[in-house]
Amino acid sequence: MEYGVKAATDIYDEARFRERLGLPFTTKKFAAIAKVCVKDLTDEIAAGIKPQTNNDCIRVINKYLISYFGNYHLENINSDATGKYEIWLNNLMKKAPLASTLTIHASAYRRVISTAIQKGWISEHTPIAQMKRTGAKGRARPAFTREEVNRLLDYLPIFAKGEHSRLAKESRQVCRDYVEILLGTGMRSGIESQHIKWSDISLHIDSVTAVKYLRIGVTGKAGGRYLIAKHNIKTVLERVIAKYSQLNAYSLDRVLELKPNLYLFSLGDDMLPVSFCTTFKHLMTASGLLKDSATGQNRTLYSLRHTFAILELMENRTDLHTLAKQMGTSVGMIERHYSKLTAVMAADRLA
Repeated sequence: MEYGVKAATDIYDEARFRERLGLPFTTKKFAAIAKVCVKDLTDEIAAGIKPQTNNDCIRVINKYLISYFGNYHLENINSDATGKYEIWLNNLMKKAPLASTLTIHASAYRRVISTAIQKGWISEHTPIAQMKRTGAKGRARPAFTREEVNRLLDYLPIFAKGEHSRLAKESRQVCRDYVEILLGTGMRSGIESQHIKWSDISLHIDSVTAVKYLRIGVTGKAGGRYLIAKHNIKTVLERVIAKYSQLNAYSLDRVLELKPNLYLFSLGDDMLPVSFCTTFKHLMTASGLLKDSATGQNRTLYSLRHTFAILELMENRTDLHTLAKQMGTSVGMIERHYSKLTAVMAADRLA
């Protein structure tokens, strides 16, 4: 009896203590909260909400955060724990993570905490250590100069004719289409561009000039958006139509009216390539454009997006707001990566 009274008193005292701190009496460990958070993120992806950003969060939560913080209660995570997490991450990755990497980790960590607050598992007033976002500075990204872009475009038809097997040749042909469209739109390689269907492409007619523009709907880090393709992309689309047995009897305008549910970048019977990375590396090696002389780094598919941004800023004097909308990013991000170009862009006005 006496033991039962003491146990009840202890429970009451703990409840009052947690109440004063704004803590719920029932707590969950980080791993349990993280699993609920992942489910919420998965539901958002299914609804078309920030699929790339949410996928990044899910990857970080499952691969890193649960592994390290899994047995912690949130209110017990202090600055010492988050500091040791960065050391643990350094050892795991065998290098100091970039600031951009730590930003993704901090965002995913914050999302788990937000889930706990929303579910009532912890008070919003509970002090929880935040994760640092400062890390190693990233190196300048490799891009192509205008001369190198012209060399690449001239070489692509030659590259597309190579290889002996049907599948290898088709891979080169589709890679050519992919490279030209990335250069002509600035969209991200990978998920944002690789799964585009003909039904995502439409004609936009300017109400004042009656000029027709190609408009492509994509889903990126910030959700869905429309972007405008360069006029020369029309030639690429017509070339793709000619390869499609289901479409080659129609004009481009007619195909866009029909909106077929077929992938734009496909091999044979509407089969998606797993990745363009290997074929692109072969293209870079064969064309002599693999190494960027300015940075000493190998060029990747991302170099096409980086090149699009530089050429828009330098050659077309596209304003930052318009460029950010086209590329599905923020003005701040454009300024951060391309701030060195802004003074050059305004040279005629500053001189």
